Amino acid sequence: MTDQSQQQQQQGDTKRCNLNIQLNNDIVWNKNLCVYDFSDTGRGVVALDDIEANEVLISVPTALLLHSRSLFSIQEFNAPSHTLQLINAKLDSKQRICLRLVVERCLKQRSKWYTYLLDVPASYQTISNYSDQDIQSLYYPPYIAEAVKLKNQLQDSFSRFTAIVDQVIATTANSNIDHDISKSDITNKESYEWAWGIIQTRTYYYSKNLGGGSNSSNSNNKDKDDCTVVPFADFFNHSCSVDTEASFNDKTGYYQVITKTPFAKDAQVFISYGKHSNFTLLSHYGFVVQDNPFEDISLIQSDAVTPNLYTPTTGDQVKTHEKKIKILETYGLGISGKFILCLDDALPVSWNYLSTLKVLFMSKQEINQEKEQNLFYYDQSISVENDRLVYTYLCNLVESLLKGFNHHYQSNRNRLKSEIQTIILSHINILTNCLHWLTKEMPNK
Repeated sequence: MTDQSQQQQQQGDTKRCNLNIQLNNDIVWNKNLCVYDFSDTGRGVVALDDIEANEVLISVPTALLLHSRSLFSIQEFNAPSHTLQLINAKLDSKQRICLRLVVERCLKQRSKWYTYLLDVPASYQTISNYSDQDIQSLYYPPYIAEAVKLKNQLQDSFSRFTAIVDQVIATTANSNIDHDISKSDITNKESYEWAWGIIQTRTYYYSKNLGGGSNSSNSNNKDKDDCTVVPFADFFNHSCSVDTEASFNDKTGYYQVITKTPFAKDAQVFISYGKHSNFTLLSHYGFVVQDNPFEDISLIQSDAVTPNLYTPTTGDQVKTHEKKIKILETYGLGISGKFILCLDDALPVSWNYLSTLKVLFMSKQEINQEKEQNLFYYDQSISVENDRLVYTYLCNLVESLLKGFNHHYQSNRNRLKSEIQTIILSHINILTNCLHWLTKEMPNK
């Protein structure tokens, strides 16, 4: 699964895949689609004829979905007293999917998913698998923190998984699950990371498991049992410029992917994984998009709104500050939130962030005169002085961030992964564009 910009470079170097897949007897492909191998970027789907908007691209029946409640291919594995079910009952939803993926791969030809699993990548390079050095090279503190969290989630999940398997098997007479599957097969770290990578990069949203309780004694409200592997529907690559829908059709009993975007004959058929920034794409899919229109920078809270803007020191300032907070609350705003910088030439600072700053920089006189109405009712400036204070504050913030990103890139460019280079350079572009906009909007003294 890769992005459109990568695929366009490889469009001329393709090879048609003859997927003799048993599952094709049950999976309904659009008759005008064919799977191709793209050099260096893997599988993709090409239109053999024009694909119109609202056409179904692929339909996969319930029995072939692979999620936390899927039955194993071997019927005896589904008996409540079987070792796998005893293990399964103690796992969270992601661990249950990992268990199924690892077991089904071990079963080889005995698995109904065998030919599909042969065609998925053998390993994945999402942030969960990054080295500590690569994580630190992300530079931006929120990215480093999120990357550490994702890596720890994988490691913690595997540790808990192996502990559960050990605990259950210790109570059984035989350490083998099956003549083809041993305990070491189930607890192999590389296999677990492979299964985790499939969940991260190839699953679709699936609501059928939600609200129906859990067959795991280890479940809790944080365990979102809401994804499924949809075999072969994950061969479609991502584009930021297409519109697609993916959901389970209760009437047909099939999971369907529908395109809202038409495709011409011989064009690669893309789907959308969502309107994601490059860091999100890298975190969950392992790739980035050049010139991503959804790229942005989520500001660190303490940078976006520094404490001096909301920490009054005198009694009079306290009253003024309380009035500012009340104004913000009236219009659904606050001093904490997701404050964004983006590549929008018209407004590279998110409206909620800019409006919050304008209220926080209001003078006592402007508050008494209810000048916030200029902003919220008439889309006008509160005052020239207010604009000057806000834009000066933002210029200082953006200049500081730009200096930091530039220094990190220049000092480490030869050691950065290409995906991280793309993110750093896109952020430099966002900050440069934002600084130009602020300079232009700055009122004359």
